[in-house]
Amino acid sequence: MEFVGGAYAFVEDFVGYVVNPTSTQLFVSGQETKSYALYGQADWHLTPKLTATFGLRYTDETKDFRLNRVGSGTVS
Repeated sequence: MEFVGGAYAFVEDFVGYVVNPTSTQLFVSGQETKSYALYGQADWHLTPKLTATFGLRYTDETKDFRLNRVGSGTVS
């Protein structure tokens, strides 16, 4: 029998700015992503020419989005 396993992690924090072209409104947006995973795979050699492969994976992912208005008004 052969076995392989591992872990995966990904974290990202993004901030962006948006200006409304018809006014002086400025928006600040942000997104945070967190993703974690565990995985494993096993090969069981039933005969010299026949192998059964089994695998599992667990993933946990969250995303948070924020949007804040910083300024307001109109352009004259």
